Amino acid sequence: MNTREKIDRAANTTLLCLHKEGIFYKLYNQQAMLFTQNIKPLKINVEFVKVVDQQVYSCGFPATIIEDVKNRLASPAEKDGGIALTNIEKQIVAFQVMRKTPMEAMNFIVELQRQLNGKQEC
Repeated sequence: MNTREKIDRAANTTLLCLHKEGIFYKLYNQQAMLFTQNIKPLKINVEFVKVVDQQVYSCGFPATIIEDVKNRLASPAEKDGGIALTNIEKQIVAFQVMRKTPMEAMNFIVELQRQLNGKQEC
């Protein structure tokens, strides 16, 4: 699988795509961010990749801890029958920040703040 395909798959945040590379499993872009925030804190690496002409974010972990990762993934599903996301959380997950301009990202944040402030006033 080439880099473009990995990045395209990373845009789908409904399915976690772990890519086995040597003795490591790696995640890219949106999936890397979600993984480090919700499953296991890892260092995010950033590098410009000429083939795709963009910054690529990635994180990885050794294949030896895959069972621990599987257990962490299974835990919320066993307890709650899945993770329920609010409307705002769904918007954040679906927002493809790597494909947006800084202005589009700022406008997205402003809209989220407007939605949150509207909820607090009710």
